Amino acid sequence: MCLPTLYFAADKILDFYLNLTIDGQLVDQAHILIETR
Repeated sequence: MCLPTLYFAADKILDFYLNLTIDGQLVDQAHILIETR
């Protein structure tokens, strides 16, 4: 895999999560999941 592809994928994933987090609820849930590990 070439680096530009990785950057593109990471950018898409970031956009996806940012869109989800507009709700706010998912951010809190993810935060809790991360903190309880």
